[in-house]
Amino acid sequence: MKKIGVLLLFVVSTFCIHGYNKLHVQMLQNVISNKKVINASRCDFRGTGTLLKGLNFSNGQLSGAIFSTPTKTSKVGGIVSIPNQKSDLTSSNFSSCSLISTDFSGAILKNANFTGADLSYANFAGADLTGAIFIGVQNADLATFCGAIMPDGSVCNGTSWTDRSAKITMYCNCPKKQQQ
Repeated sequence: MKKIGVLLLFVVSTFCIHGYNKLHVQMLQNVISNKKVINASRCDFRGTGTLLKGLNFSNGQLSGAIFSTPTKTSKVGGIVSIPNQKSDLTSSNFSSCSLISTDFSGAILKNANFTGADLSYANFAGADLTGAIFIGVQNADLATFCGAIMPDGSVCNGTSWTDRSAKITMYCNCPKKQQQ
């Protein structure tokens, strides 16, 4: 019964428009701290600041989740939205997660672990990936890294970025006018 309530809570949160609900974030933190696999597909966590920093999302289902930066204040009751507040997911563990179409644009993902994650159509545009680990990721060629600060500190504005130590290539997927 408890699992159904948590799942229902996350399904309801998919209708958030411009921010996150504090109760949803607290429930997510509780599920993760109890070492349960999380299903937060299509949930909206825009602009959570440091509330999700360092969490272990491993093996989770986060397809379609939004961790980007909100651009306007929410006018929906119970929703928190601070314009231009980034989601800080520093040192979070996304290993073996399904991140299909997940939006990390503008998020802070320093030292995050993406080992074995499926990055199909994930958006990392403008994200800070300094020190992030991308060993054995799947479908990285389908993700967008345009303007992202890559693990070595360089910015992905060309056609691709290669991690020399792990031999991983990520494609920036920038619009043609931004490529150098």
